[in-house]
Amino acid sequence: MPLREVVEAILDAAYHDIIGALGCEADEKWTLSIYSRETVDGDDFMMRAFARSWDRKEQFDRRAWARGEGYTGEAWRRGERPRGWEGPDDVIEGDTRDPLVATSYSVPESKFQPADVDLYVSVAAVPIKMPGAKPDRAQICGVVIATSDRVGRFLRNPSLPLAQNADFVHQLERIIAVQVALRRDASKGAFKHS
Repeated sequence: MPLREVVEAILDAAYHDIIGALGCEADEKWTLSIYSRETVDGDDFMMRAFARSWDRKEQFDRRAWARGEGYTGEAWRRGERPRGWEGPDDVIEGDTRDPLVATSYSVPESKFQPADVDLYVSVAAVPIKMPGAKPDRAQICGVVIATSDRVGRFLRNPSLPLAQNADFVHQLERIIAVQVALRRDASKGAFKHS
């Protein structure tokens, strides 16, 4: 079965389980997206390949995120373990409105949308690493990102119950990475040509 169909089947079959695994409440605005690394005019970007959301409108944000841009691009950058980077290889933020957090992520003015401030209050973004990649310079083929309009939906502290919400995003990344590895031709995009 082609990779695109496998990922769609996983997301469709698990839709209601996703809501529970993310810890979302009935009136919560949440998104779960999978970005694929694509080359456009010779430059690599992360483009949204799959999306699920609270309103079941699988809207596709056509913003192309470069390495280091926004939460998606920053997860990509961190996943490649740049020289001197000692921190985690994911992005997990419980409150993106915190001034220290808000200034930590670069979003070009042309890509900023005012609604993002209210929709993406808590975020977990995990780079999709190719299995077997060297740990000091992983090959990143995409990013799994979950967002919520609730403060504290995603936390890093494993001693807190809400940390399991971010753990789910990590588990989904591992499932997708294995599927990509089983089906991917290294010279082609992760989700387009399988």
